[in-house]
Amino acid sequence: MPSLETLTENDLRGPLSDQSLRKARGYLDSIHNPVRAGQALSAQVRGTYMYQVEVEVSPGGIRAQCSCPYTWGGYCKHVGAVLLRWLQTPGAFAVEAPAAALPGFPLPATPVAPPPTRRPDQPPAWLADRFEERQQRDRQQLAQWLDHITIQDLRSMAKQRGWTLRGSRKAEVVGQVLAEIDDADDLRRAIAGLDREHGQVLRALLVLGDDQVRPEDVARLAKMWGEPKRHKQIETYSLHLGDQGLALSWSVKSSDPYFQIGFVPPILARRFPPLLEDVVPASCDLPDDSVASGLQLADPSALVRAAGRLILLLEQAPLPLRPPMPRPRLERFHRELQGWDYDPVELAQAEREGLLGSPPGPDLPLTVPPPAPPLTDPDLARLEMTEPDRFVYRLDAQAAYQAFEDGAVLDDLLAEWDRLLGIPVPQAIGEQLAAWWAAYGGLRLYENLTVIEFGDDYALAEMKAATSTGPGPAPTRAVAPQRPRSSGHPSLLDLAPNPTTESLPGSLVRPGSYVWLGKGDQPVQPPPGPCPPCRAGRTARFAGQHLV
Repeated sequence: MPSLETLTENDLRGPLSDQSLRKARGYLDSIHNPVRAGQALSAQVRGTYMYQVEVEVSPGGIRAQCSCPYTWGGYCKHVGAVLLRWLQTPGAFAVEAPAAALPGFPLPATPVAPPPTRRPDQPPAWLADRFEERQQRDRQQLAQWLDHITIQDLRSMAKQRGWTLRGSRKAEVVGQVLAEIDDADDLRRAIAGLDREHGQVLRALLVLGDDQVRPEDVARLAKMWGEPKRHKQIETYSLHLGDQGLALSWSVKSSDPYFQIGFVPPILARRFPPLLEDVVPASCDLPDDSVASGLQLADPSALVRAAGRLILLLEQAPLPLRPPMPRPRLERFHRELQGWDYDPVELAQAEREGLLGSPPGPDLPLTVPPPAPPLTDPDLARLEMTEPDRFVYRLDAQAAYQAFEDGAVLDDLLAEWDRLLGIPVPQAIGEQLAAWWAAYGGLRLYENLTVIEFGDDYALAEMKAATSTGPGPAPTRAVAPQRPRSSGHPSLLDLAPNPTTESLPGSLVRPGSYVWLGKGDQPVQPPPGPCPPCRAGRTARFAGQHLV
């Protein structure tokens, strides 16, 4: 293959069409700031606008890119003009040193530094955008969409739904329809009056949302609940739903024929009754034996708060310790390589053999390697030399409980420890894990919570009375018994409210009490201040240790 030194005009006839090469001769005087760096040329070419051109001659052929919008086979006339200028007057190109090659890397590439860590400039949009403001915007948007519907169609919609419209001005009619169309009770009656097939299509529209839905997508999803047979075209069902005001035609948003299917506006979707109730059962549909099996309905508030905290964590970009892969210079000419990791040896071989095309041709299968470990290679090598007994291990209560819920038994966890670490289980870890396993099924494990088991019912009643009604410091809270002779309490080490204890089911939390705790088998030690005396012989022992 040629280099810049051996390049001839005949070498240009493959990458450029005869028409582009002929037009290129008229742009030789429109070239500005020509530069050569190694086997690469760059310049600016004045056309309709000022276009940036880059050309590279390599063993794989001639590669080029131009900022102009030309996409009709071969390279454009601006690329041809730069190459012809090089062939005619190479001395007109300023010479710059090429970018230094990466040591040991098989192809020209540019190193990439990890992005700097920083706090987000502002909270994510889903958190900063208030629900009331979204509702107001949705209502304004619905009014604009209704204004695109003819007044005759609005009156027909009102007649089918039983609305009374007065006046003849378009704005008056739109305002009256807007006031009626999202009434929850009226929507429920209209949906209940649909036949099965129209209900299936409405359900599919609701699930797919209102963002550029294709008719074939709606048809495919609607068939999941049965084959619609009344009408041949799925769009017919959509038109009927639009006539009743349960959906709107896509024409109110766009004239693109690719998306000629109705959609459900968000403000209506929020008023719809649950259309997936036969897919996701409600609590009243649970089997009768679910209560007997220990299944309890919980207050969803704690789950919503926990989900919100989790989503906020997902918004944070993790600190990258390993630099990203160097970006190959080839991706400047082959945009399909941008944003992907690659096999450097494979890509270099494809370039040497001319498989990438000049200009880019058919798809070439390339390997996308799996993500590299987050730690750098020196860090991994140092960790591999570290003995496992140099670390201090801590059990996680929630992870242990989840492992029990997933079916793991104590022997499984101990065997997995031996397999992964190859060292004996520390005594404290083994005892704590065994205590949790013994308590599993009777006690729920929580962080920052200590579980006490009492010797008899009288001792339990005495402690409940002392911590609920007795004199002492300002009351905080206590947790009601979780099984006949046990009670869980926040530790005195952290009496302030914390997210963990606040997230307990509301049926277990009871304000207006405090508690004092001992350790191991030692007697309970009350805090300073008066308190009801404990009866002789009535002591409490721990069923589980305090979890930090």
